Amino acid sequence: MSIRFRKFVLSRSFFSYLIVVIFLSVNAEAALLDWDVETWVPAGRSNLSETFSVDGTATGGPRNVVVTWTGNTAWLGNGGATDDSPSINQTNTGGLMPAENGLFLRSTYPDASDPEYTITLDFSDYPVGSSGITFTFFDVDSDGSQYIDQLTVTAFNGSTINPSSITTASANTQVGLNTIRGTNTSASTSANGNAIFTFNQSNITLVTILYRNDAPNATIGLQWINLHDFSYTPNVSVEFAAATNGDAEASGGDIPELIVYGTLSTSQTIDVTVTGGNATGSGTDYTHTVSVTVPAGTYNGTSADAIPINLSIDDDALLELNETIEFTLANPSSGFSIGDSNNNSVAQSTNTYTISDDETATVSVAATTHGAEPSTDGQFTVSLSKTSPTATVVSYGISGTATPGAGNDYTTLSGTVTIPANTLSATIDVPVLDDALFEGTETVIVTLSQS
Repeated sequence: MSIRFRKFVLSRSFFSYLIVVIFLSVNAEAALLDWDVETWVPAGRSNLSETFSVDGTATGGPRNVVVTWTGNTAWLGNGGATDDSPSINQTNTGGLMPAENGLFLRSTYPDASDPEYTITLDFSDYPVGSSGITFTFFDVDSDGSQYIDQLTVTAFNGSTINPSSITTASANTQVGLNTIRGTNTSASTSANGNAIFTFNQSNITLVTILYRNDAPNATIGLQWINLHDFSYTPNVSVEFAAATNGDAEASGGDIPELIVYGTLSTSQTIDVTVTGGNATGSGTDYTHTVSVTVPAGTYNGTSADAIPINLSIDDDALLELNETIEFTLANPSSGFSIGDSNNNSVAQSTNTYTISDDETATVSVAATTHGAEPSTDGQFTVSLSKTSPTATVVSYGISGTATPGAGNDYTTLSGTVTIPANTLSATIDVPVLDDALFEGTETVIVTLSQS
């Protein structure tokens, strides 16, 4: 037999008025919290915090500023009887002509045991904070007995910082790195009580103003304070638009992008460094330039004005696994910082790009040795048209007129064959079983089904 094979104020008890006006670094790109267009509802000590959505058209879109009052809040209002503070009004105007609204605090302390209030201005909703912040206070003064105004101002940018400079006037003096104190009387409309605090540091997310009437008398009386509009320039943030990107090798699209929030007066650069992955650069799998330039302009933190990184994918003819490139942002120039530009609570500083291999290989099978009784085994050869970097397991079915199994024509076959990595072929051996039967030529047919 032969076998054939086939396959994210204050003021005075005899009335001292401390009017506070705060300006935070005014320029063409500044955002403005304008009390003339805002409300504090309800007014009074039952509502000590408000969130304001500031029009950020010039800086990339609206973000929230949170203003909060803390301290001996039971005595807000006129001796605790008049519940009108906090509120927004023109009680103190600081000499502004015409008058404008300000955030108003009125309080009468029963004694000098706890004569303090704290105002916090929180703009941490801006991805990397702000810089160049300047505050101007009006009517920081003293009569020496019933009222001695004292202001301590700090900011936070990861740690507590003091003002870069403090400028005082004739009615007050600087008494520490972050504190001024009233020394003479000044009218609320006079510049003699003015004081300016300046922060030149970057990435400030919180400003804290501590007011204290440091009068020595046991009874210190009525105090008023107005906080005027403040403007500030948000620091510009940059991040990857997504954590992952990728495309087929031949297409090479979906290139990672950088999204930016804020206004750049000049172009800035940032490094997009390769920190991992199994793809090979320098033109093998991809070509990449580290430095990315972000042009001057106003960015809104969305993909509408995203900046693609410098990456191109190189197509090859190799049959290979999907490959990855891992990127990390580094070394932003001084005009911006890595931060949560799209306001989703994640500063996306890394990205993984996947190159999906789009090459294919065909698998074929051929009968390379025909078997014969008594001892000539048959053989099929299964071949790939291209080598693969991993082993290829090919499934097959068996048919034909020959019968497999002990006592029959040939040993039962497994139904799979493995072509090793980087190899073009593998064989299927068909061990022939000799029998004593007189019979004609029989066939074993191998049909490939899956790999």
